[in-house]
Amino acid sequence: ARRGEEKQALGTALGTPGPRKQALRPARRGHSAMSARSALRSLMAIPRTHPFLFGVGFSCAKTSGADLLVQKYVEQRREIDWKRNGMFASFGFFYLGGVQYALYVPVFSRMFPYAKTFTQLPVSKKLTDIKGIATMGAQVFIDQCVHHPFLYFPTFYVLKEMINGGTVEGALAQYRVNMVDDLQALWKIWVPATIVNFTFNPMWARIPFVACTSLLWTCILSYMRGAAENPEEISYAEQIETEEMFMFNQGRALERSMAKAPLDLSRTHVVVALTGPDSVGIVSKITRIISDHKGNVVESKMMTLGGDFTVMMLSSVEEGQAAHMCAQLRRFSSLYPDLHVHAHITNARHKLFRDEEVTEGRLIAQGIDKPGLLNSLVDYLARQGMSIQRFECESKANPSKEEGENYFMMEGDFQGSKENTAWKQIYTDMEKLQNDLGVKLHIKCMDAKK
Repeated sequence: ARRGEEKQALGTALGTPGPRKQALRPARRGHSAMSARSALRSLMAIPRTHPFLFGVGFSCAKTSGADLLVQKYVEQRREIDWKRNGMFASFGFFYLGGVQYALYVPVFSRMFPYAKTFTQLPVSKKLTDIKGIATMGAQVFIDQCVHHPFLYFPTFYVLKEMINGGTVEGALAQYRVNMVDDLQALWKIWVPATIVNFTFNPMWARIPFVACTSLLWTCILSYMRGAAENPEEISYAEQIETEEMFMFNQGRALERSMAKAPLDLSRTHVVVALTGPDSVGIVSKITRIISDHKGNVVESKMMTLGGDFTVMMLSSVEEGQAAHMCAQLRRFSSLYPDLHVHAHITNARHKLFRDEEVTEGRLIAQGIDKPGLLNSLVDYLARQGMSIQRFECESKANPSKEEGENYFMMEGDFQGSKENTAWKQIYTDMEKLQNDLGVKLHIKCMDAKK
């Protein structure tokens, strides 16, 4: 007993805990573990107890993080644009966390009182609950066909133009041009995602689900797109598209990430061009001739230009049917004298540049229309040895300017010899041409997409 007392006294003198203190250690450890579990439970309860604050904070952090991901790993920026990141974070905070939360939770809760009950049902009952399915479908329709076309996308385009130094009028004019394509691309991703969201998630989890889905898709697309070989050459060019594709309309990114299907070289390909006064049934008659020859329309463009309807088609047929089909299409003009129809067999194997030597680019222009604007752009590309693959342009009314001053919008793809193309010089020239013409020009090398 004396030795034990001596050891305890010696331990106290040396700072070593005695038996009582040693006995307290497990209790203290257990208390610390309980405190950690309690803190974790409190943290996990925040989304349920404070859904609005959590949605706002989560959406702000997600949008800022996604933009940082795009800037660093997709655009390969050497320095982060914190002003742009702050605007995206603000959009996530006020719109995604605020406006979208208000629509998904309090507004939909009042409009569809049965929505909460439907999300709580087991899957077996959900499949047979007609009222619940109809409630979910109505929410998806309002979100995808009312909210996004008339509120979300206009807000996005205005934000994007503000980042790039544009105007509200220019943003809305650009949206009117892209509206159909944007919505079709949006629905490919977000209609299925919204069905899952409104079917299985409780009301408080709706905004976090949207944010997580968007962030996950941004990560996937960043990996799919990969890093550019020469990031310093494309940072100026990539900006306009990555903001749209990765941050706001991931359906369009999916659409653009899918490669164009190669032509079947075992079949003969025929180019058909038609122009003339518009009338009902023109396309039906042309495609009927192609169908009767067991042909297939591979690609087509149709539009009204002035008072004329214009059709361009590429069709594929068996070799023995091609000549007869071309002859019958040409005779179509004799039946309709006002229409001009041209059809000829094209060499699908012909390429101006070999695949291993080609470089591809995209040019986007927008600004006040003026004579010679398009010619200045395509003339520059021609002097650089570039071949135009696709060019689309149109003039829109600009309500912010005086009468007669229209807004010019153009987008086109081109190809050139990789060996003879100096992208750094092209970017320098485009910035000078932008100042000379008084329009915004965005040019980008598309090789990194491959």
